[in-house]
Amino acid sequence: RYRGTARYISPTGFHVHMKTGTGGNYRNGFHINYIGYAPAGPKQDKIAFSVRVTGGRSSRRVRRAGYRVNQELLVRLKQYTQKHALTK
Repeated sequence: RYRGTARYISPTGFHVHMKTGTGGNYRNGFHINYIGYAPAGPKQDKIAFSVRVTGGRSSRRVRRAGYRVNQELLVRLKQYTQKHALTK
Protein backbone atom coordinates (compact mmCIF):
# COMPACT_ATOMS: atom_id res chain seq x y z
CA ARG A 1 0.00 0.00 0.00
CA TYR A 2 1.24 3.45 -0.91
CA ARG A 3 1.96 6.05 1.71
CA GLY A 4 2.78 9.72 1.58
CA THR A 5 2.26 12.13 -1.29
CA ALA A 6 2.24 9.48 -4.05
CA ARG A 7 -0.85 7.96 -2.46
CA TYR A 8 -2.80 11.20 -2.84
CA ILE A 9 -1.73 12.49 -6.24
CA SER A 10 -1.08 9.50 -8.47
CA PRO A 11 -3.90 8.46 -10.81
CA THR A 12 -5.73 5.23 -10.00
CA GLY A 13 -3.87 2.25 -11.39
CA PHE A 14 -0.67 4.19 -12.10
CA HIS A 15 1.81 3.28 -9.41
CA VAL A 16 4.57 5.80 -8.86
CA HIS A 17 7.48 5.99 -6.48
CA MET A 18 8.71 9.43 -5.51
CA LYS A 19 10.49 11.60 -3.02
CA THR A 20 9.36 15.11 -2.12
CA GLY A 21 11.01 18.04 -0.45
CA THR A 22 9.91 21.54 0.55
CA GLY A 23 12.24 24.33 1.54
CA GLY A 24 12.77 28.04 1.68
CA ASN A 25 11.88 30.91 3.95
CA TYR A 26 9.60 33.95 4.10
CA ARG A 27 12.31 36.29 2.86
CA ASN A 28 13.30 34.37 -0.29
CA GLY A 29 10.15 32.35 -0.93
CA PHE A 30 9.45 28.65 -0.79
CA HIS A 31 9.94 25.81 -3.27
CA ILE A 32 8.95 22.18 -3.59
CA ASN A 33 10.64 19.35 -5.46
CA TYR A 34 9.33 16.01 -6.63
CA ILE A 35 11.46 13.31 -8.18
CA GLY A 36 10.30 9.84 -9.01
CA TYR A 37 9.61 7.09 -11.49
CA ALA A 38 6.71 5.08 -12.80
CA PRO A 39 6.38 1.80 -14.72
CA ALA A 40 6.54 2.19 -18.46
CA GLY A 41 6.64 -1.20 -20.07
CA PRO A 42 6.40 -4.94 -19.84
CA LYS A 43 10.19 -5.29 -19.45
CA GLN A 44 10.17 -3.33 -16.19
CA ASP A 45 11.11 -0.11 -17.98
CA LYS A 46 10.61 3.11 -16.04
CA ILE A 47 9.76 6.73 -16.81
CA ALA A 48 11.55 9.19 -14.54
CA PHE A 49 10.08 12.57 -13.71
CA SER A 50 11.01 15.66 -11.78
CA VAL A 51 8.94 18.71 -10.85
CA ARG A 52 10.11 21.91 -9.15
CA VAL A 53 7.74 24.72 -8.18
CA THR A 54 9.31 27.93 -6.86
CA GLY A 55 8.31 31.35 -5.62
CA GLY A 56 5.63 30.41 -3.13
CA ARG A 57 4.79 32.93 -0.41
CA SER A 58 4.26 30.11 2.08
CA SER A 59 5.13 26.45 2.38
CA ARG A 60 1.44 25.55 2.23
CA ARG A 61 0.81 27.49 -0.99
CA VAL A 62 3.82 26.09 -2.81
CA ARG A 63 2.91 22.58 -1.67
CA ARG A 64 -0.64 22.95 -3.01
CA ALA A 65 0.64 24.30 -6.33
CA GLY A 66 3.15 21.47 -6.50
CA TYR A 67 0.42 18.89 -5.93
CA ARG A 68 -1.62 20.30 -8.82
CA VAL A 69 1.33 20.45 -11.23
CA ASN A 70 2.60 16.99 -10.34
CA GLN A 71 -0.87 15.47 -10.44
CA GLU A 72 -1.44 16.82 -13.94
CA LEU A 73 1.94 15.47 -15.06
CA LEU A 74 1.16 12.02 -13.69
CA VAL A 75 -2.26 11.93 -15.38
CA ARG A 76 -0.61 12.77 -18.69
CA LEU A 77 2.17 10.21 -18.16
CA LYS A 78 -0.45 7.54 -17.50
CA GLN A 79 -2.31 8.51 -20.68
CA TYR A 80 0.94 8.47 -22.67
CA THR A 81 1.98 5.05 -21.42
CA GLN A 82 -1.47 3.62 -22.18
CA LYS A 83 -1.64 5.20 -25.62
CA HIS A 84 1.75 3.79 -26.56
CA ALA A 85 1.08 0.42 -24.88
CA LEU A 86 3.87 0.95 -22.39
CA THR A 87 1.94 -0.40 -19.42
CA LYS A 88 0.47 -3.84 -18.93
